[in-house]
Amino acid sequence: MLARWGGDELIVMMPHSALADAMQLAERLRVLSAAEPLTQVGTVTISIGVAELQADEPRDDWLERADQALYEAKSGGRNAVRAAPADDAAPGA
Repeated sequence: MLARWGGDELIVMMPHSALADAMQLAERLRVLSAAEPLTQVGTVTISIGVAELQADEPRDDWLERADQALYEAKSGGRNAVRAAPADDAAPGA
């Protein structure tokens, strides 16, 4: 599922997918985005944060981890994919 999250941010939800699968798709999207320049603006790059929902983790915590991974990708120079570590504080983690 793809949805606009806010501003220029989108969220892709992949139910029943492992972190490795999400990372693979994110990297593919990153590469494909940069490979197809847009007529009006030229090359567009994307930064992506990926997080896997942990057992019994509150949804807000999961989204916060994904957001933190996104900002790590942006602060590391952009045009990158970063995975959020599992939250050790989450119940069941």
